[in-house]
Amino acid sequence: MALVACQKDSYARALRTTVKSVLDAASPDVKASGINLRDSGLSTIDKPPAGASYVVLSDTVLFPEGGGQPADRGTVHGVEVLDVFRNKAGDVVQLLATTPSEVVAGAEVEVVVDWDRRFDHMQQHTAQHLLSALASSTFNINTLSWQLGKDYCTIDFNVPDIDQAQLDEVENRANQAIRESKPVHYKVVSSEEEKASLPETVRSRGLPLHLPAIRLVEIDGVDMNTCCGTHVRNLSQIQMIKFTAKETRKSTMTRVTFLAGSRLSRAVSEWSVRERQLNDSLHTQPSQHVTTTVRMAADIKAFSQQQRSLMKELAGFIARDLFASVGGSSENSAEQQQQPLRFIEYHREDADLGFLQTVASAILELETPPSTTPTTTTTTTTTITTATPTPSGKAKGKANKSNASAAPSTAADVSRLVLFLTCGSGSSEANLQFLIVGPRAFVQQHSAAVAATVGQKGGGRPGTYQGKFPAAAAGAAMALRQQVASLLNSFIH
Repeated sequence: MALVACQKDSYARALRTTVKSVLDAASPDVKASGINLRDSGLSTIDKPPAGASYVVLSDTVLFPEGGGQPADRGTVHGVEVLDVFRNKAGDVVQLLATTPSEVVAGAEVEVVVDWDRRFDHMQQHTAQHLLSALASSTFNINTLSWQLGKDYCTIDFNVPDIDQAQLDEVENRANQAIRESKPVHYKVVSSEEEKASLPETVRSRGLPLHLPAIRLVEIDGVDMNTCCGTHVRNLSQIQMIKFTAKETRKSTMTRVTFLAGSRLSRAVSEWSVRERQLNDSLHTQPSQHVTTTVRMAADIKAFSQQQRSLMKELAGFIARDLFASVGGSSENSAEQQQQPLRFIEYHREDADLGFLQTVASAILELETPPSTTPTTTTTTTTTITTATPTPSGKAKGKANKSNASAAPSTAADVSRLVLFLTCGSGSSEANLQFLIVGPRAFVQQHSAAVAATVGQKGGGRPGTYQGKFPAAAAGAAMALRQQVASLLNSFIH
């Protein structure tokens, strides 16, 4: 494949060239040629917008995607370029957002690269070459692949782990090479003699000897490697490199993340702003940030545990009051099993479903003491009781959702109570939730009527039904809640 202008001079920002061909992106010929399919070297855009076209030029300053480096962006005749790639014939194709009438075969056009994007890619790509070379020469750690992402770059090394000391050593050596301003240049070898004369370290990487010409990028005294991408002329233009993260992948590979050049400069600015904000929020200096946050996390955990204990105790008090309000008492629980259904209604604005579940469990325990409750009740109650409100007043994610749906349905089988418990604010844009607990047959028979009244479906295990009231204006949700309460009461009486 012939080199294009950007591969001969990475600093070329514009070029006047001739259009070789133009193909409407909606043309049937596109599908027949396979030009827009995802494949090695082909466009990553499967469905170009209406009016787009594929344009092949005599030469271009726009780099086609390859070697881990994303394609350039820019303009052709002032029109935005959406993608750049080589087709199966080896031609560089520019995908234009629209097709001006002047862009036809034989016409002369100007191609302009998005220089900020290009130079960023040059900095990151050369930084990757430098880091990979030093990891190999210093610790015999070789690169499997790399990715130049939008915000950061990654390198996959062929080892299950890399010590932080090793990363620090590679990083220090890389930045020393940058300070030494080592030149970076490319060359093309084509003859068998030239290929054979290459250093063993280059030839052992598996050169594409089947190609008539091989493009090599060399960092003086550090590395020589096959590459089709764009690079800086001197390491000093990278400015600085910093490893920012590492993780083990597939048990045999370590992925490291790095920033270089302008990306690192922007990141340092962001880190500085964040540091000042933490200073103000934590009322301490940067050296104490970790210690302070660890202490705060421990305090929050202790407060959360204390709150859960207090909320559980509060739920017990509320349960006893509600149970007593319908004439219940633990002394005559056996006789209560023969009584008609009784209705208990309760609302708490600052609670959540987890808290309501704890209240429901406590009420059923009062009605059905452990001596008369099926053996599975103790397990269910224990699980549910732990799902008390968190310090924020919200349930604990999936665990709480599971506990709420696991209402004390076993205890409800022998209960003569119907509980309608709600939580949330109804004073403004409503966020009300409800929990209904009762005998299985009762809940199963009337849950559809509740859903119809609320206007949306709920769910739950046998003997329970829970859900949310739809958002409504101030007071409307509470009025709807009262409708459900009246409906349930009517079913009982």
